[in-house]
Amino acid sequence: MAEVRSTKVLAEAVFKAINAHDLVGISGLFAEDATGWDPTLPAAVKGPKAIQQYFRDQFKTFPDANIRTLSTIESSDAVAAEIEWTGTQKGPIEMPGQPAIPPTNRRVSGRGVIVGRAKNGKITSFSVYFDTGSMMQQLGLAPK
Repeated sequence: MAEVRSTKVLAEAVFKAINAHDLVGISGLFAEDATGWDPTLPAAVKGPKAIQQYFRDQFKTFPDANIRTLSTIESSDAVAAEIEWTGTQKGPIEMPGQPAIPPTNRRVSGRGVIVGRAKNGKITSFSVYFDTGSMMQQLGLAPK
């Protein structure tokens, strides 16, 4: 039986693995039927391997990506974390229906919210909400 962890402990473990760029550690925290969504994806990613690939792609674009938790709200099966995210765009940004955005080598930071659900000590879903407009302004790709 899987080790039962609180949703907050699971979120902290994911953020620690993200900051270490530990792809195996990240995917090991997700249930086999887990799903993930963010506004840059054409559809949700499904399963630990697809989630691992999602983060691999993020690390190619922002190899120094780092997440800092500002606050959390937790229940027995869900957690919402307000985060601050930083990174330097060293790889292309790929978004559905748009041409790839080449590297700008600019450092960006922003806030967002990640909402996760869990069952039996594993993450079953996550959704990422962040200010893509502000990020595009910081990258010099949108007017301020």
